Amino acid sequence: MTVSVIIPTYNVAATVRRSIESAQGQTVSPHEIIVVDDASQDETRDVVRAMAASDPRIHLIESAVNGGPSVARNLGIDAAAGKRIALLDADDIWKPERLERMLAVMDETGVAFLADNLILYDIWADREGRLAYDASGPRTVVDARVYFANCVREKFQFSLLKPLLDREFLVENNIRYRKDVRYGEDFFYYADIFLAGARGLVLTEGYYVYTTQVGEFSGQKSPHTRSNTDVATMVARMEELETRADPATRREIRRCITSFSATHKSNAARALRQEGRYLAWARAMADKDILMLVIRLRLRRLKLRLSGQLPD
Repeated sequence: MTVSVIIPTYNVAATVRRSIESAQGQTVSPHEIIVVDDASQDETRDVVRAMAASDPRIHLIESAVNGGPSVARNLGIDAAAGKRIALLDADDIWKPERLERMLAVMDETGVAFLADNLILYDIWADREGRLAYDASGPRTVVDARVYFANCVREKFQFSLLKPLLDREFLVENNIRYRKDVRYGEDFFYYADIFLAGARGLVLTEGYYVYTTQVGEFSGQKSPHTRSNTDVATMVARMEELETRADPATRREIRRCITSFSATHKSNAARALRQEGRYLAWARAMADKDILMLVIRLRLRRLKLRLSGQLPD
């Protein structure tokens, strides 16, 4: 089954070679590796051009203006010829057997959405850590209800995954990344996939090495993290999704909205503290939603520490 790898890039000259090489080195070769450069201002395009000169599978699409990750991914998917679409970020890599293992499961099950676990990587420590998703079995069946049930902050959010997708399903349902979304673009793309009726699976085993925003060993922020948190806009757009969901899924969307709203209020409270407005910060932190969010997140981190998945 042919696979098109989609890699959006923007000023990632330091990491893009490593990502492309991980796709090149698969035990089952991808049909093509489409790199969509979103108007980089560094040497990203030069690196990709040099690699493409010796590998006809690599295709570079060059955008004249920066349109954001959603626009870049749409350009790559539109140009893809493979029956499967594989998403790869330019600061992440794949283990060599990833495509082979995942294609076997996709062919066996016929699902439109298949993701594996994430191996968390600290770029400053140059060290791989724990698996991101702690599941009770080898596979988790995902539909719209399950997808939204896992978007609350104290659980592992499936929107972090980088799945293998059935291109025919995407085309038939006219599913595209939302061009006006620059934060949470994967969340809404996957939401649209599941609300369109896709069957999905998440594997407990992991072959995708994911560079975390903040390293769990170094405690330092990745230099390649550029997301500007916009929780308020996400909440507004999540409310639009409710009209397309069945009652059980709507309940989970509401829980998701409550969780993200608490995060928005928590971020606002943190800003007050950074500004030295300690009395206003203390009053804000007394909010019930924030207190419950903090408690749930700390319990989750304690559980990870006790199980040895987080460093002391």
